Amino acid sequence: MNTQSLQIAARLNEARKLREEHAALKRENAHLRDEIASLEAHLDLAQTVLTDLGAEGRHLVLVDGWNLILGAGSRYRTREELAAHYAELVESDPSLVVWIILDGPKANTAGQGRLRITYTGGTGSQRADRFIQSVVRAAGFLGLGDKVAIHTKDKDLLKRPLAFSGKI
Repeated sequence: MNTQSLQIAARLNEARKLREEHAALKRENAHLRDEIASLEAHLDLAQTVLTDLGAEGRHLVLVDGWNLILGAGSRYRTREELAAHYAELVESDPSLVVWIILDGPKANTAGQGRLRITYTGGTGSQRADRFIQSVVRAAGFLGLGDKVAIHTKDKDLLKRPLAFSGKI
């Protein structure tokens, strides 16, 4: 192997490394773009929640959707069954606003009056839990923690917000 062949091999190796680094940076950029979109969506949702909580006589129920559907001993088999149950609850109690939070790849919220169903968007685990905790913390900061209830069987999720506000 001559000097020129070594130089070409070294440059090809450097080009390969640059392509790999470029691909890694593109993946990271896409991930960060998704995270920003998710955070923007959560900010909009949080503002809506806090507006609901500010209304006189209103109480908010945050529902850990997949936990109540897929969790041990769940009485709901589908999202539709869960939504139907909470639609009845909202219908029977005009002071309630119910927000069902579900992990999902694309951020999306559908509302039917005082019943909302939100898919968190983005990737990673515990996105619904983080959203629920964020809402509870925000309510606690505003002194409205006693107007929020969490429906879940996730003991860890219940401990974290309870430790924060002490009023749920």
